[in-house]
Amino acid sequence: MEPNRHTNIHIKHFKVGDGVHKLILEALDKAGNRAESTISVIVDNTPPTVEIQQPRDGSFINGLVLVELRAEDENFDYMELTIESWVTGKVDNTPPTINSLTWIPLQP
Repeated sequence: MEPNRHTNIHIKHFKVGDGVHKLILEALDKAGNRAESTISVIVDNTPPTVEIQQPRDGSFINGLVLVELRAEDENFDYMELTIESWVTGKVDNTPPTINSLTWIPLQP
């Protein structure tokens, strides 16, 4: 009698489109006994669409500034706004969204 064997299968080049896909693993022994395991995975190769709507690129600003942001994605996780190296806001697990915040630039 042969001991149990554990085998890893590495799939290097496997490309499918976005959406839900089913992975099925089937094993068969020499006596004809069969077992199966099935899982579903969601493939998402499409990046979110993002836009800073206000202020416009190249605008001169001072005082209180309204910042309008837009981020959309079917599988949205979060969006994060950074001004220079300062993370000013993060919105988590929100459905496709339009968001805004206000910003007061510091005077020199």
